[in-house]
Amino acid sequence: MSAKLTLREKEYEIKAGMTLLASLKKAGILPESVIATRDGELILDDEILKNGEVIKLISVISGG
Repeated sequence: MSAKLTLREKEYEIKAGMTLLASLKKAGILPESVIATRDGELILDDEILKNGEVIKLISVISGG
């Protein structure tokens, strides 16, 4: 059972049943550096990822 995180051209296969926050940390992605979406809708760090899901990560860019 797994879910996928996609960031730009990279895919990370992670264990289903983990929270988004835990899966980001396991993949080595800084949680503060991305926004996560599922089917075009924003999801939060405490969301449990389900088998077969694909979570699209969007890089956060700031400027001044």
